[in-house]
Amino acid sequence: FRKRYGLYYALTFMSGARRQLFMAFGGFLLVKKFGYSVADIAVLMLVTSSSNTFFAPRLGRLVQKWGERNTIMLENAVLICVFIGYAMTDNAHVAAGLFIIDGIFFTLILAQKTYFQKIGDPADMAAARLLRHAQVGAIPRTWRRPHRSPSRSTTSRRSRSP
Repeated sequence: FRKRYGLYYALTFMSGARRQLFMAFGGFLLVKKFGYSVADIAVLMLVTSSSNTFFAPRLGRLVQKWGERNTIMLENAVLICVFIGYAMTDNAHVAAGLFIIDGIFFTLILAQKTYFQKIGDPADMAAARLLRHAQVGAIPRTWRRPHRSPSRSTTSRRSRSP
């Protein structure tokens, strides 16, 4: 890891965490709060993928026209709005729209990749990949509740009994 890539490493870690939240939290919110079925979630993912077919080339041209820094700022501003929307909405259709918008704007991760290609040494890209893979395991473990098996708790209670 190199100090000069600190911003890139932070963005990479946060985008990986966001991806996990998008796939887990967004879907969970739609199921738990709004009663979406598995079929509904599958349709939303299909709509998101289909929308990306249309929007991805346009977002790529936006990165080319505005530059990586500006599109990364745009992406994060939109995401702040999306996550505030998730927190505030009581409408299932609005939440579904936010899910789709989040999925579309995930395409802008390419701005981070091209940013790093411009500033980085190709040999340093392995550290960024390692960081993306490390967060896949770190984020779920950070929020996981400790789990006690019934056999351990029963055994420990028995050992305390007179």
